[in-house]
Amino acid sequence: MNTDSSESGLPKWIAIAGGGVVVLILALLFFPRGKSDEPDDGSPGTDGALVASDAECDRMLADIFDGLLPERLGLTSDRESLLRELTIWWSDCGELFEDRSGGENVELIQRLLDDEEAQRALRDSFARRDLDHIRNALLVRTAAEHVTLDASDDVERAVLLFNYVVRNVALLPGDSAGLALTPFETLLLGQGTADDRAWVFAELLRQLRIDAVVLEPAEGDWGPARIVGVVIPGESVRLFDCALGLPLPGPEATGVLVDRPATLTEVKEDDQFLRTLDFPGAVYPLASEEFDALKVLLVGHSSTFAPRMEALQADAPVGFEAELYDGLAANEFHEQGLYDRVAEAGQNAEAWTGEDIGVWQYPGLQYDRFEAGEAESNELVKARLAILEQAPVTLQAEQLADGSIEQTVERPKRPLQFSRIRQIEGDYADAMSGYLNARIAPTHSPHPINQGAAADAIFWVGVIKYEQGEYKVAADTLRQYLVTYRGHYWNTVARYLLALSLAQQGQTAEGAQLLSAAAGETGVPRNWLYLARKWRDAGN
Repeated sequence: MNTDSSESGLPKWIAIAGGGVVVLILALLFFPRGKSDEPDDGSPGTDGALVASDAECDRMLADIFDGLLPERLGLTSDRESLLRELTIWWSDCGELFEDRSGGENVELIQRLLDDEEAQRALRDSFARRDLDHIRNALLVRTAAEHVTLDASDDVERAVLLFNYVVRNVALLPGDSAGLALTPFETLLLGQGTADDRAWVFAELLRQLRIDAVVLEPAEGDWGPARIVGVVIPGESVRLFDCALGLPLPGPEATGVLVDRPATLTEVKEDDQFLRTLDFPGAVYPLASEEFDALKVLLVGHSSTFAPRMEALQADAPVGFEAELYDGLAANEFHEQGLYDRVAEAGQNAEAWTGEDIGVWQYPGLQYDRFEAGEAESNELVKARLAILEQAPVTLQAEQLADGSIEQTVERPKRPLQFSRIRQIEGDYADAMSGYLNARIAPTHSPHPINQGAAADAIFWVGVIKYEQGEYKVAADTLRQYLVTYRGHYWNTVARYLLALSLAQQGQTAEGAQLLSAAAGETGVPRNWLYLARKWRDAGN
């Protein structure tokens, strides 16, 4: 009998069946995992190409996150290309909105955010702001983990992070306040306002899943004070003043700084905690009764609360884990949403109700201003960024045929910005290597931009040595900076850190004298006065 067969010698029916199985497998592999509507607001679209598999989707997202690393975004990676790739990933690989977020979350977004911010949060496509949000989260995640590595509880973690912010974000002079910065630029430049400090502090805490809120009086305002309440279950709400640069002192305010901040309950019950911040002719502007009725403001912006960030965080590649999403309602990462957690903390402390809770508008407004290009048009920011992005330069001299000398400027492969990012993340060895190059650059390439970079570098080395607990080396380095660069923009904070370095070595009298010597100067920070008195009292 004649039996049909393929060229391989197999019966034809087996070959046909085998081919059908292959087609079925390929169809399953190449069918996209999720499909969202095309963006209709100018965001990059897709060409409808299908992503091959889960593995290919993961590789694509890993490449995107790699381009969003703090040392790469805007330097060696292009925002528009990354946004286009993220849009393709979301269309072909991402999970649908409805699979992750519920109606309660949408309702809270629409109720607590203004209309424009709510629309941004609920859009079914990614935007440039999302890229900066992811980059910022990756940066502060690494920093938060490093700073709190040896902490024993959340109160200690909060205090360590707050002191880290104060050391790394010097308050801008009054005439320079109000720059259009996001947390990345604030940390990179090392300068900002009390509001910038509060925002950075809250983002660092978020990476450790510790909630923070901005507190304001129900009526009126607190002037320059910017109070952040850190919500720690079982610990009431701990209070920090980002303008003062200190936690509000509690009953156990021991140590060189303030180790145990006052709780909201303590401050409401006893005004004496606040009165420890009074000085002749300079009464601290807050009083206990002003904490009786509060506005409680959640810290975040449209990207923080966007359901698309929940999906992205769930699929984040290994090695790129960060808190990208903080849902207002219950979600994949929290049994209670941010709104309910804060409402419960207020109820437990008998301090506020859900009706008192809103969203702090400052982060969203800062992103609006940043995207409008206000930062790039500011002369201070431009000058500082030029040093960070271009220094240290190398001068090359070439003799031309006519005997004249032509000098060219060669930009570095590793600019100062890279070292500063490494410092923020806690990779001090790498940062110190870059700072050493910046410090010696003026000797072989005397260029104005190298002079500015050398000043930044020696100051930041002093900060690193303080962070590492090498207080004598920190003090010596900061003294060298103050002598070499009189009138430089780090002078005030360098003097403060020098006093702290002395106090940490047990030289509290010397530290107090250094801070007190400024008593006759205008605009002496209140925290200097408080610490000088605290150290003197401890020595008596």
